Amino acid sequence: MDNEEALRLTITPGDTKISPFIYGNFMEFLENHISGMWAEMLQNRKFEDVPQGAALPAGWEAGGLKNRSLYLLEDKLPCMGSICPRLRCLEDCHGDTALTQRGVAVQRGMRYEGHVWLRQQGISAPVTVALGKSYGRFFLPYAEERIHGVGGDWARYDFALEPDATADAEFSIRFTGTGELWADAVSLMPEDNVHGWRRDVVELVRRLKPNILRFPGGCFADTYHWEAALGDRDRRLPRDNRFWSNVPLDYLESNCRTAKHGRPIEPNDVGTDEFMALCRATGAEPFLCVNMGTGSAEEAARWVRYCNDAPDTPMGALRARNGSTAPYGVTYWEIGNEMYGSWETGYAGLSGYVEGYRRFHAAMSGACQGLRFVANGYDAAWNKAVLSELGGIMDCLDVHIYPGISTDAGKTGNECVFDEMRSHIAFVGRELARVRREIADSGYGDKIKLGICEWNISGGNWGADRVFLSTHGNALFCAGALLAFQQNADIMDVCNFSNLTNAWWASCIRTNARAAHATAQYHVLAMASKLCGDRLYQVSGMEAGEKLSVAASGGEGFVSAAMLNFANAPRSICINIPGCAEGKEYPAELTVLASDMPEAINDFDNSDRITPKIWPLRGKGSVDLTLPPYSFSVFRMQMQ
Repeated sequence: MDNEEALRLTITPGDTKISPFIYGNFMEFLENHISGMWAEMLQNRKFEDVPQGAALPAGWEAGGLKNRSLYLLEDKLPCMGSICPRLRCLEDCHGDTALTQRGVAVQRGMRYEGHVWLRQQGISAPVTVALGKSYGRFFLPYAEERIHGVGGDWARYDFALEPDATADAEFSIRFTGTGELWADAVSLMPEDNVHGWRRDVVELVRRLKPNILRFPGGCFADTYHWEAALGDRDRRLPRDNRFWSNVPLDYLESNCRTAKHGRPIEPNDVGTDEFMALCRATGAEPFLCVNMGTGSAEEAARWVRYCNDAPDTPMGALRARNGSTAPYGVTYWEIGNEMYGSWETGYAGLSGYVEGYRRFHAAMSGACQGLRFVANGYDAAWNKAVLSELGGIMDCLDVHIYPGISTDAGKTGNECVFDEMRSHIAFVGRELARVRREIADSGYGDKIKLGICEWNISGGNWGADRVFLSTHGNALFCAGALLAFQQNADIMDVCNFSNLTNAWWASCIRTNARAAHATAQYHVLAMASKLCGDRLYQVSGMEAGEKLSVAASGGEGFVSAAMLNFANAPRSICINIPGCAEGKEYPAELTVLASDMPEAINDFDNSDRITPKIWPLRGKGSVDLTLPPYSFSVFRMQMQ
């Protein structure tokens, strides 16, 4: 296609500010999401998750060699919580008695720091903590440390292990001879963790540049009591996840969303202070969703004070004792999550939400001035009532966008699935236009902004077809949604992609015990966040159609054009940029995320299968570009 056949676009400056928070992300306690970001390496480390009829806590095994031993569950004298393992050697056969957890991925030369609470009776030898592997009649340690002087009263013992192998190791607590040992609240983390978070994940989040992170849900938010996750992590009681099931990581089994695998136990190691540490480490604004389902307005107001009060106040002093003298300065607060839905804990209908919102708003605004309040939005009838009743005491209306896809293999080919993904970009545009009208009709159009605080192609599609949410095709849908958010910048406030990690293939980042990698949609969000400007520019010359979308923006000394080509053919574009000096060349580059097939995914076998490529250019007042098939591209030219 030569220049005469190319689509000719003209970009001119504009004054509409693009909120940096439209590139936000979303964190919730579900499917190894937050636990997959946290650096703790041991599962069920507080031993509170015990399957019915089991003799040992979930994830732990009897690992002793040769000695005749008995393994019990102690519910009368645990160090903390309600239960702990009790190991008793009945007969010393020149072996040992051990409590073991398998599948602990370690690297040679990495230092791992940990601790364990212990008490003993009748043991004369040291207690050993080790990383290694069992071979029949003996245990081969990769690293071990002997703990001397374990007494009859509970005490914490710190240790450090540096294995001489890279392996899926066994972590064990062992003793020789006869006697009894009680263990509780054990922990193991790599030395390079960032305030308790995995360094590889923190680095990926930094490069993603999400600007704002929403926490702790989602549906989980309306069961979340924030004060139960403060202080010493060992002394925080684990909690049942009342909403999300323990879905296997294997996508072939991920349709088992409910009864088969039961409700997981959340270790409760990540709370407000840990979340704020992640925000500080990654430069993201914190956005908290308060518990309207099982919580109270007073509980929410205390959370506001804990986050924002000075250290010489009661709640500010509590925060300081927990590690942060400086206030967190949390501005964005959402009252409840999806409270329009009967599936939501504490659902009380429209009137119940309106009444509850008023009560929460009064308590929270009384606790701190200058907050931005986000209210739950939904369909036209719900939004009309909420805007009418609450418009004067809200700053943002949150509407979730999950258009869904049809993936019935017996009826729908993959080509149709991706065609549907592409068509849903128009659905996003229609949703934004609908809610824009509803806000304008309410009379609060000059005050209330629109938020899309959860969005993706789907929140469902359980089972093997869930993997479509991690494909390059879905990344292209995400690119189209982001361009729609930019094009509606005058009304957009905050948007949170769902989710940040794992979440049954729907995330920006995927983790396992050994590694973390970026998905295709990660690269789309990162490109938009880092390469687009903070002012919306005007684009003229666009033709109607679903397969090509363009949004232009500018910043200090540069102009940028983000372009989606969702067609299986290249597309030539000529961009005209008025105001360029005649004959002068400007430094520019084109960043392209493309794949030959929309089914492509990044996985642990090839984490860079889909990754952006950058071509340096010399730009003038007119620039010719070719967009590859199935691609998202950002052209950026320095004007100074």
